Amino acid sequence: MLLLAARSCYDAETDAREQRYFAQTIRLGQLTANNPTASRLQQAERLHFMGISLPVSEPQRRESCLRQSLGLISDPPTEDITTERLLARIHNSLARQLESTSPTEAESFYQRSLKIKQRLRIRDINGLSRLALDRRLPDLDTAVYHFQQSLICAQEMGSPMDMSKSHSFLGLCAKRQENYAQVVEE
Repeated sequence: MLLLAARSCYDAETDAREQRYFAQTIRLGQLTANNPTASRLQQAERLHFMGISLPVSEPQRRESCLRQSLGLISDPPTEDITTERLLARIHNSLARQLESTSPTEAESFYQRSLKIKQRLRIRDINGLSRLALDRRLPDLDTAVYHFQQSLICAQEMGSPMDMSKSHSFLGLCAKRQENYAQVVEE
């Protein structure tokens, strides 16, 4: 519940541009940061909110909170979308924080954030594709379009596993369309 309150305070500050909401976000984060019943994800999210809510005049504290947050969830399970989304936000926040002091490291964090977001995008695209494919009356054209988009993302990421999945699904679509020459290609 405190995490939701912290998020609300942060969102209010972002909209209103009033530092008092940031201060409230930090206070709520500190209240719950050492909660022994909080999961690593909750702890990481609180530290992330604290890091992005601290004044820009305190860059070391901001960076410290963000790095602590990253340390808590740096190796998420590959299917944990919630953790991956937070990890992408933390990487992005750290990159933003480091832009002026360490551009090379900032670029690395931006690249990591982008890679995570691309993986999440592939999952969403594949989900749309499967929905089109699995309808009572399949929409094969839509499924093929989305699987092709997924393949493009996978190629951009250089992910053989995701490329393989996309090719398999495109082959399934071709089979359902009775386009056997295309099935062999995929």
